[in-house]
Amino acid sequence: MQALDPVFSIGLLALGLFMLSQGSEYFVEAASRLARAAGVSELFIGLTLVAIGTSLPEIVSSSLAIAAGSSYLALGNILGSYVANLTLVVGLSAVFAPLASNAAILGRDTKVMILTLLFLGFSMFDPVTPTRITAYEGIILLLLFVTYVLFLYDNRDECETCYQFEVFVDYLIRLRFLTTLRGLARKPPPREASKTESTNQEVNYGLAPKEQGRQSLREVFIVVLSCVGVIAGAQLVIQGAVNLSFVWGISEGVIGLTVVAVG
Repeated sequence: MQALDPVFSIGLLALGLFMLSQGSEYFVEAASRLARAAGVSELFIGLTLVAIGTSLPEIVSSSLAIAAGSSYLALGNILGSYVANLTLVVGLSAVFAPLASNAAILGRDTKVMILTLLFLGFSMFDPVTPTRITAYEGIILLLLFVTYVLFLYDNRDECETCYQFEVFVDYLIRLRFLTTLRGLARKPPPREASKTESTNQEVNYGLAPKEQGRQSLREVFIVVLSCVGVIAGAQLVIQGAVNLSFVWGISEGVIGLTVVAVG
C-alpha cells in the first residue's frame, strides 16, 4: 500500500515540513508589513506576530494532530521542538560562533522558562488527572504567555528592576497585565500618535493612496495563502508521521519527539 510505504511517508513528511516552514515565514513577513502600515510599533510586532508566527508550524500541526486523535504526536512535537531548540540549535550555533548573552535578561527569562516547565510537568503528572493536560491548565499556560508578553512590553524601557524575576512574579500575581491591557486599549497620547504617523509615512513612502490599497490587499492575500499552506503542510506532516509510526512500529510520541520536532 503506497500510503504506508516508508519512502512515500518520508516524502510526505518532508514536503509538509517545507510547506510549514515557508508558509510561516511568508505569514510573518506579510503580517508584519500590514502591522507597520497600520502604525503598530516594531516592539509589539516582535512580541506578537513574530513570536507567534515563528511557532506557527508547531501550533497548527499540534492542534490538527489533537483534532485527529494523535495527542501523543502533538505533545511529542511540542516537547521535542523545545529540546531541539535548546540543545541542537543553540549547540550548533555556539560551535560556529560564540553566542553573546545578557546575564540579567538570561537570568530572568531562564527562571520564567523553568516556571513554565514546572507547571507543565505538574499538569502532566498531577494525581487528579495524570498523563493529561486539562483545559483549565491550558488556560493557565496561555495566561502565562500573555502575561509574559505584556510584561516585556510594559518594561520596554531600561530600568533597574526590569530584569528581576521577582518583579515578573509580582506582575503576574497582582494581575498588573490587566492595567497594561487597559493602557493599550486607550487612545495613544499625541507624542505616540505622531510616531505612528511617521511610521506610516515610512512604510508607504512614495506610494499613492490607490497603490497603498493594492499593496495592502496583496499582503492580505499572502497572509491568507500562507495560512492555507501552513494548514496543508501540517496535514501532510501528521499523515507522514502517523504512517511512519505504523511502518516502523514505534509510538507517535517518539516520532513527534524526534523526526517531526527536529524537522
